[in-house]
Amino acid sequence: MAEWHALAAEIALWRKDGLHPLVWLRDDDAIDVTPSLERLLALPVPKALAVIPRDARPELKHRLEREQDTAVLIHGWSHENHAGPKQKKAELGDGLPLEVALGELSTARRRLEGWSGFLPVLVPPWNRIREELVRELPGTGIRALSTYRERPAHHAAPGVLQVNTHVDPIDWHGTRGFVGDAMTLGALREHLQRKRLGLADPLEPTGILTHHLVMDAPSWDFLERLTRMPGLHWCRPHDVFAA
Repeated sequence: MAEWHALAAEIALWRKDGLHPLVWLRDDDAIDVTPSLERLLALPVPKALAVIPRDARPELKHRLEREQDTAVLIHGWSHENHAGPKQKKAELGDGLPLEVALGELSTARRRLEGWSGFLPVLVPPWNRIREELVRELPGTGIRALSTYRERPAHHAAPGVLQVNTHVDPIDWHGTRGFVGDAMTLGALREHLQRKRLGLADPLEPTGILTHHLVMDAPSWDFLERLTRMPGLHWCRPHDVFAA
């Protein structure tokens, strides 16, 4: 409970200054309608789904037509790893020729642009992308980028807005279950504090990153409680990427 009280105290400091802590929710790897997706869509906050274009099912497209504050982002093309055996996983790293990557991303945008809530925002699989490719994104029709950790600048390249995520509740390098309240709420509180003190970009909303297909019960309990936390302002993805 101490971690939740500490977050409430940080929110109170924002409110004391007449400010609202801005947060947003991005969920990765959507391809089909599943019970876990329905649980995600039932959350009482706006959300952004990073959809894998190659594998996305028509049923998912039809299901999202019934949603209002749910955006669709481009999660690469296939979510395939093209990195070498000693490199960190990446679809859009050095292992894929530039022209091939640009062609696939153009196809990915065309595949999803007719979906309800579509935004021309790229979410690179594994949150990794080569800088050379970022500079070429406007030529594919992609106007924004979302990865993980604090953005170094408002724009990743000319014509490419960047808005990242900062809090991930999954223990990817250990149990692959919930990483725990202490680490998750600590990361959230730290980013809010850094913004409030001017140590991080105050215009970047704090992003919560989830993966509905692999979340365990404690992860869901945490997320559902967080979305009902008083004092947090959950931004619409269309507003997040409107700048």
